[in-house]
Amino acid sequence: MKRFIRTAIIPALAVAGLMTAVAGVPSVAGAETLKTATIAILDQRRLFSESLVSQDITKQLRQFSQTFGNEENNTKNALLKEKEELEKQRPVIGEAMFEQKFNALRTKADQLNRKMDLHQKQLNVAQMNTNRELQKVLAPIISKLSDSKGANVVLEKSQVVHSTAALDMTTEVIELLNKQLPTLKVTLPTEAEIVDLEKKAGAAQP
Repeated sequence: MKRFIRTAIIPALAVAGLMTAVAGVPSVAGAETLKTATIAILDQRRLFSESLVSQDITKQLRQFSQTFGNEENNTKNALLKEKEELEKQRPVIGEAMFEQKFNALRTKADQLNRKMDLHQKQLNVAQMNTNRELQKVLAPIISKLSDSKGANVVLEKSQVVHSTAALDMTTEVIELLNKQLPTLKVTLPTEAEIVDLEKKAGAAQP
């Protein structure tokens, strides 16, 4: 049976994409009206770790992951026990019967691997869908707050070599986000929905 290692689940706020939307870029025709850039700083790492909604999403995804892991481990242990029992019976039941039972066991192991793969896809899609809903609230917060500060460019803190604390609007963004969206329900897609997404992705391939 294949070994499975579940990756850590951390929801991404995808702030980088929001930065682009906030920092309006003039057309070439209007380039002569370009004003001096007024910059604000946003710390994506703090948004990940400190916002209530991000913590809530992380907690829910970890709970789903733990439930899946427990189910998978129970099935795996049952298959290992069945395999051990089959090995003990081998001298008694003969090679033909042993091969038949072993093939049946291998089928169960393949089913487990497919189930584990499905679980990971469900978590990934659930995270993606939840992030999409989160961005619907977060983008206007960043846009309105930057406008109120007269900022026409918002930069991610990790991309800035040096800045003063006065430019950082992270705390205000977190406070507004906490008020508007302290929690967000994570919904796992069904197996049928995963299959449908994969079909659509395959159809979109050139």
